[in-house]
Amino acid sequence: MRYLLDTHTLLWYLDANPLLSKKALESIENLEITSIISHVTLWEIAIKMTIGKLKIPLAFHDLEQKLEKDGFLFLPIASSHIIKYTELPLHHRDPFDRLLIAQSLVENLPILGDDLAFDAYPVQRVW
Repeated sequence: MRYLLDTHTLLWYLDANPLLSKKALESIENLEITSIISHVTLWEIAIKMTIGKLKIPLAFHDLEQKLEKDGFLFLPIASSHIIKYTELPLHHRDPFDRLLIAQSLVENLPILGDDLAFDAYPVQRVW
């Protein structure tokens, strides 16, 4: 099994935030499940940190190395993801989330996250 993590899921995992569902935490910690972080998520975190809207418990330049050490895999943004993005109806206007939805559809990856807006699209959302 493989899951694509929504940005808030990753952030809540890093902060040990109690808003992270038990199922999400167990999935991330399960060595038989592959947790995938999109470069979209890293980009969103970098932007929000730069404009002062977000703080994380480590320096951004250490984030990717920590995630690799913790067993996360990374999903680059591909042309096929961008094409799918352009085909999505505007049920959700957040560009980062829409690109995650496009990646989920193209790569056939369930999304691990609690954002109900994702349910407007034909993606499998797990929480």
